[in-house]
Amino acid sequence: MDLTKLVESRKFIVVIAVIAVLIIALVSFGIGIFVGYHKARFSYQWSENYDQNFGGPKHGIIGMFGGNNFMDAHGISGSIMKIDGSTIVIKGRNNDERTVLINDKTVIRRGNENLKVSDLRVNDNVVIIGNPDNSGQIQVELMRILPTPFPSGSNIPPPFIPPPLPMR
Repeated sequence: MDLTKLVESRKFIVVIAVIAVLIIALVSFGIGIFVGYHKARFSYQWSENYDQNFGGPKHGIIGMFGGNNFMDAHGISGSIMKIDGSTIVIKGRNNDERTVLINDKTVIRRGNENLKVSDLRVNDNVVIIGNPDNSGQIQVELMRILPTPFPSGSNIPPPFIPPPLPMR
């Protein structure tokens, strides 16, 4: 049989078309499996680490009806416990510890002054706003350094004692 007649025959064209359709279907099916696998893996990991990522109920599902047991996922306020390069550990309310990450886009402010990470000190009081990542850390967008609170947790500032006058 002549090869040109075979290539031009109707049966050959139909077989090639069917094979092409099957290849397209298999490729699109493979892409669907790939996307579905990654979505399912992300969802599974996120739900498995929910307690670590967002605090979760501290006493399980039954204990969550007693009050606000969830940590704030998009921010924290407290004092700086540790500074390790661009990673900072904050001690928040109820003595919970959160790790926050500083990057080039992070804005650090004290009053009207812009600061750098090198200006931060342990025990500085901060308010942080950012975005949580899958590992339970907050990617900081804004960090505000607050004044030192009044002594012993009171709302009354310490009395003003003027400095002594110089002796003549």
